[in-house]
Amino acid sequence: MTTQVGRGPNPPGRDGIDYRLGRQADFAADMVGGLGARPELAGLTTREVDDPAIALLHAWATTLDVLAFYQERIANEGFLGTATERGSVLMLARAIGYELRPGVAATTWLSFTVSATPGAPDGVPIPVGSQAQSVPGPGELPQVFETVAPLLARPELNAVGLRVTEPRAPRSGDATLYLAGTDTVLTPGSALLVLGPDWFDVCRVRAATAVLPPAAATLDGGELVPAYTVVELDAPLVARALGTELRQQVTGVQVHLLAQRAALFGYNAQPWTALPVALRVGELNPGTTQVLPGAYATRKDTWADAPFDKEDRQLHLDQSYPSIVAGSWLVLETDGTPQLRRVSTVADLPAADFGIAARTTRVTVTGGDSDTFSRRTTVVLGDSRLLDLAPVPRTAPLAGVATLELARPTPGLEPGRRLVLTGVDPAGAAVCEVVTVRRVRDDATVDLEATIAHAYRRDSVRVLGNVAQATHGESRTEVLGGGDARQAFQRFTLRHTPLTHVPAATASGSRTTLAIWVDGVRWQEVPALLGQAPTARVYTVRRADDGTVTVTFGDGRTGARLPTGQDNVVATYRSGIGRLADLAPGRLTIPLSRPLGLMEVTNPVPAAGADDPEGVDRARRNAPLAVRTLGRVVSLDDYADFARAFAGVGKARADLVWDGHRQIVLLTVAGPDGTAIPEGAAVRADLLRALDAARQPAVPVRILGHRRRRVAVTARLLVAPGHRFATVAAAARSALVAGLCFDARDYAQPVRASQVQALLHEVPGVAAVVLELLHDAEQPATRADVIAAAPARRMGDLLLPADLLTADTGDITLLEAS
Repeated sequence: MTTQVGRGPNPPGRDGIDYRLGRQADFAADMVGGLGARPELAGLTTREVDDPAIALLHAWATTLDVLAFYQERIANEGFLGTATERGSVLMLARAIGYELRPGVAATTWLSFTVSATPGAPDGVPIPVGSQAQSVPGPGELPQVFETVAPLLARPELNAVGLRVTEPRAPRSGDATLYLAGTDTVLTPGSALLVLGPDWFDVCRVRAATAVLPPAAATLDGGELVPAYTVVELDAPLVARALGTELRQQVTGVQVHLLAQRAALFGYNAQPWTALPVALRVGELNPGTTQVLPGAYATRKDTWADAPFDKEDRQLHLDQSYPSIVAGSWLVLETDGTPQLRRVSTVADLPAADFGIAARTTRVTVTGGDSDTFSRRTTVVLGDSRLLDLAPVPRTAPLAGVATLELARPTPGLEPGRRLVLTGVDPAGAAVCEVVTVRRVRDDATVDLEATIAHAYRRDSVRVLGNVAQATHGESRTEVLGGGDARQAFQRFTLRHTPLTHVPAATASGSRTTLAIWVDGVRWQEVPALLGQAPTARVYTVRRADDGTVTVTFGDGRTGARLPTGQDNVVATYRSGIGRLADLAPGRLTIPLSRPLGLMEVTNPVPAAGADDPEGVDRARRNAPLAVRTLGRVVSLDDYADFARAFAGVGKARADLVWDGHRQIVLLTVAGPDGTAIPEGAAVRADLLRALDAARQPAVPVRILGHRRRRVAVTARLLVAPGHRFATVAAAARSALVAGLCFDARDYAQPVRASQVQALLHEVPGVAAVVLELLHDAEQPATRADVIAAAPARRMGDLLLPADLLTADTGDITLLEAS
């Protein structure tokens, strides 16, 4: 609806109203034109400006122009949509019961490193209000944070690593072994004997790699991982049956290096058929016709070419092997098939047969449930050396679990205790989160309330157990002055600003830290004194445009007057607020509170969730929301309006989505200026609790984080004569970024080519625009007339937030049209 005010129409949606009655030229023309209508001035015929009479009228026209200008400005300050002064917006908002949001303090978690102290065996008490200060960077001021809950810090919970190995014996099918130490003297081709309780196998080493423990594994709290060797086998292990006699001699799973390769005595003997005839058949007895049998006439199949079988208990090796001792293991390998024996006795003896002689090692063996073997083709593997097994490293990322297996027992963990997980993800980026203990098993296995949100490289994880939540702001205790029962509406001003408001599950999303004590009795803050009982111990708080806070008490009719006393009005509060306290991890390292035993303090997670005091533009948008919802949440618009008016939320949208079982409300939210609100941020939990208090909880609500999509633009500009392309292009790029920024856009709002062209045409010096490309910056560059933005939705098993289309400077390419 268009309203006629002043001299022109005022359609809705404008950022200013036309309320001027005229300008200097209009007023001058009216007064000069009226001279002819007055008979007494009939003699004044000149209309020249340099005439004193005419000049006087022009001077009055200038005065009227100034008055009309300020009248228009005053009229604009009377409407919420057109007011430009913060004080005007504050008073207009207050008229509908809305107070400009004072901002909210940042929240983080402080991790304390403590040492054992004499007389305090249970740990180091960290009281509420313990302070830590940031190390300021260039151009920054130090920020103070205070804990909001007590903590009993224990030395054993300073930092604990995860179990990065697990005991696991080799098994059939494994192609990799893990051996303790790095001095196993394994080379490619080395023979290994793997023994199980009822099986064995002989394998060859394909590669052996020594692995030193990662540096992270030796830090305080980490699991001490010794060096180990990764052995890659030439083939997977095969479980071969262990003889009945040997099963009683094997416990657990063992790995032996078979360091000695040997043969059986006689392996190189001549074949029986190659022996001289005299040895194979015989020869004539000299001087007689008697044939003397050859020495090996009857041994064609009984020695060098004869098979051994399981009944053979004594074996002669081809030479002396001092390294083969009693109790060691011996493997007889024929055509790749191993047969296992255990050495019971060893003797170093000479042997001679089949025309050969040697000093040999005779071994007496047990076992032998396997097949027969040959003296010529059998390879003997001996000198078994037991190798220590190493735990198997757990290399899989830690992700999607609700259980932590700690590297060591951690007495002192109890259900409900908060922990901070820090580490890096598989790509090497630092990640962290806060988790809550649900149950502790065996002092080293911790069940969590929910699955972890990030993926971690297991050996990088540190579990910080001495953590306490902290918020921005420094505590003050201030004597405001003395009460005077003779005064109505007595006022006091706080000396320190800004007053800290901390996140809370209230309709505004914050609560004050101010408390007023009169004669030792705490009085209560109320929104207004109107309607309060004459004896009610209440007060109101008003924050001026410069942040100054004034406390006002009653007059004896609407709220009680202050009792007379000297310095009997005392305020306790905290000062400090705003996004300057949104700090990166590791910035809060100066402990201002030093209980005995405290060594270090830091913030392992970012300090986030802060919001500056509400500005004019945000107040203009948010003030009507309180009237629209009236503290109740019913429709989808109510959900969005309630969230937008919540401290720490810069933009919100609500969508009704079917999740496969029922309808749920998906609430997409973003922090101020488009900052992401982390999954575990306090503002999410506070907003959900505040919503539950203002609605009928029949429909579930899910809060989703901000999802931003970038828009890319390529355009050619025809510059008007007299303008430089570089200057016009810079202004056009700024206009596009401003028109497609977070504050200018809504969730699920598409970007149209016509909108982009309109933004460019508004830039001075642009004569014409040729839009060559409009596309999603993360998709192939193809021209589109419109880029759609989806609302919150369900895709498969995922719930996706609403899209917000914006553009960055680097996404805009402007070319000069020829």
